[in-house]
Amino acid sequence: MSVMFDPQAAIYPVPPKPTPLNDYEKQLYREKIKRLLSERDAVMVAHYYTDPEIQQLAEETGGCISDSLEMARFGAKHAASTLLVAGVRFMGETAKILSPEKTILMPTLAAECSLDLGCPIDEFSAFCDAHPDRTVVVYA
Repeated sequence: MSVMFDPQAAIYPVPPKPTPLNDYEKQLYREKIKRLLSERDAVMVAHYYTDPEIQQLAEETGGCISDSLEMARFGAKHAASTLLVAGVRFMGETAKILSPEKTILMPTLAAECSLDLGCPIDEFSAFCDAHPDRTVVVYA
């Protein structure tokens, strides 16, 4: 089982690094995101690993900053009908599992977790089949 991440093997193409925004552009985006979150009955949850500016925006708009499981729990308890997940793909999947009735949005599906990729489903299933007497514990 490999734990190395190969961007060429990613399900979605890894986008090039964007050109940094100036302060004015950042402010325009912040205002637009705040407006859209309000208009679309959405709340943002941000993982600890996201940029501080994203974390601040989540807090300012009534969202949260946390680990992946707490992000999903927060979204499930929040009244918003839409959850914007600033994190890697499996975090959005976990949020959908806990909130099947909600719309789950992610800035990109290309953001993946090396730990998640290091545990392919076929190998994990084979392990479980080979050890039926074991209890499997998975943390998302």
